[in-house]
Amino acid sequence: MGSIARFLGWMWRRWADYNSLMALLDFLDAKTLWSGVIAWVAMMLFGSTNTGWSPQGVVLAAFVVAACVVIIVVAMRLSFSRSVKAGNAASVASVLPLPEKLEPNIGARDAYFLILADSVWKRQQLATTLVTKHIRRDWLEFRLHKEIHDALRNNQVSAWGEECLHGMVTTPEKPIPVDVWDKAELVFDSNPTLVRTSAYLKGRVTYEKGRSVWVGVKFCREEFFCRFPIVSVSSQRDLAQQLDNLYAVGVGERNRLMPTIPEFELDKETMIFTHWDNRVLALLDADFVNVAEKSSFRTLNLFQGISADAPNKTAEQRHIEAMWTEKLNRLKPIIDRVGR
Repeated sequence: MGSIARFLGWMWRRWADYNSLMALLDFLDAKTLWSGVIAWVAMMLFGSTNTGWSPQGVVLAAFVVAACVVIIVVAMRLSFSRSVKAGNAASVASVLPLPEKLEPNIGARDAYFLILADSVWKRQQLATTLVTKHIRRDWLEFRLHKEIHDALRNNQVSAWGEECLHGMVTTPEKPIPVDVWDKAELVFDSNPTLVRTSAYLKGRVTYEKGRSVWVGVKFCREEFFCRFPIVSVSSQRDLAQQLDNLYAVGVGERNRLMPTIPEFELDKETMIFTHWDNRVLALLDADFVNVAEKSSFRTLNLFQGISADAPNKTAEQRHIEAMWTEKLNRLKPIIDRVGR
């Protein structure tokens, strides 16, 4: 087994070397070629004026100088490309002020898929990863999973959950100790019926997992999105535009629920609503929105639900539709004020 592990490690390093080589080859184009040709011609002219050099020495020196210039140009283009693309992707990221006391207020699964949907972190990864056709298809998901795990282990992100004791017995929700992440890792399942996030013991290989040790894992929204920025708001008008785009998405989802849905799936619809709600709340963390407006949108307290009449519509569907309507009614005044 040790020999196999060493061989797999060697193959992994060679694969990384191959990807790095492919990234460099992308810059061996006409621009780089012409810079080498110009350097070669310039060195030939300079060498021909020096009578102490032999013809062979002039040609050799010209090739050496051309090679050095090509290497310098490739290095400069690679560095400049990454810095510019990363800067354009990040623009001005919203930095959320951390509360005095961290509270678990967003599910780990919801936070994970929010970052994957659209975030400053995702744009940075897409801008700085030059070649993707030679790496695993789910490289973005894999990289985010690893960065979240490293942040948890290094105490950069806090987590809460219910510890599994025996059978189906769990403890009340409590902070998860940092050293738990030495032996356990989160599993972010895309199945809409699995609303809560669980942590499992690590298996002997990457895709193997042991028993569940923590369930219902949550993060603190403000702390998590400071570590993994989700939105980039450069102006009040930019914020209004992004909120209006989400408002249009919400109207579409609410209208979809107005007629009767024969096979209404409460778990799936709750997941869609929660995902949209979290995206709006992430935008409302911007400095252009006051605390009262965000609080009014976040908490639906004693509201009068409004839903369209349709035959055989279930109470669950009416409730989700009413929540959509109320959220949209509270979001519209915020958009109108911010967009002035």
